[in-house]
Amino acid sequence: VQASRKDLRKLERIVSQHQHSVEQGGAAPDKDLQFHHTIALAARNPVMVKLLDVLIKVLRNTPELRPIAEREELEGHRRILAALTRRDASGAERAMRRHLQEIEHTYS
Repeated sequence: VQASRKDLRKLERIVSQHQHSVEQGGAAPDKDLQFHHTIALAARNPVMVKLLDVLIKVLRNTPELRPIAEREELEGHRRILAALTRRDASGAERAMRRHLQEIEHTYS
């Protein structure tokens, strides 16, 4: 896991802000996108960052493609962050795959 302590703190802040928004009954699409962008930056993978930048532009301009299950989305982010914090690369990969499958299920 490449994430620095600073990266992990930033992810924790994003998850906390997302949780606050969900608790208030609101949606937090920018927090979702920010979470994934921060992970790409933390991975130090410039190709992934570029791909995610393009995906984020598409998602911001196509609101109907945004996940509608905010609590499930937030829970997925918590699982990913927990694995990253433990420095558990395989656990983070499993958590991310599960998260993506849950989002895919939302749209099928």
